[in-house]
Amino acid sequence: MQEDDGPTSPTVAVINRRMADRYWPNADPIGRSITFPGTPPTTAVVVGVVGDVKHYSLATPTGCRCTSSQAQQPFIFNSLVVRTDGDPMQW
Repeated sequence: MQEDDGPTSPTVAVINRRMADRYWPNADPIGRSITFPGTPPTTAVVVGVVGDVKHYSLATPTGCRCTSSQAQQPFIFNSLVVRTDGDPMQW
């Protein structure tokens, strides 16, 4: 995603590796479309694939995840992804 991915530009999305492997197991997901439910539904173009991250807790298996620009798909709840050099379970 880029700074100019705003409400008037085409909707883009970044998906995690698990989602890419599930829906496009032997293909490149970049340029493919994803539809977000809603009224009306929104279609986004996949522009990137990122590694899997824990979403709710370190003990919960990673599921399929899709992220869009906050400016394009404003939601009340947001997430922050943090990478650590050490063992996150030690805290």
